[in-house]
Amino acid sequence: AASDVYKRQGKYVADLAGGDAINIELGYYDGEVDDTVSLEFDYYFGPSFSLGAIIANTVDTDYTIKAEKFFADRFSVNASYMFGEYDDTWGIGAAVRF
Repeated sequence: AASDVYKRQGKYVADLAGGDAINIELGYYDGEVDDTVSLEFDYYFGPSFSLGAIIANTVDTDYTIKAEKFFADRFSVNASYMFGEYDDTWGIGAAVRF
């Protein structure tokens, strides 16, 4: 049987003065059990560092604060802290872009 799960997402990126930029994303995920609505915002301090936040609502609302630092065009490290009614989660990671 076909799944009724689907995702819709919109994204807007704007360049600001001085090489800074903002990213805004709105998402909707229709799950088989619960739906999720999310809003994500990132502020880029030049091309190599960003701070952001995510608000996601499924059954409860979760909030995420995040940061990412690029050390080269294709290599970055990131950290995040998610908190909500039922859980707190720290995350750290690295990414390579191809």
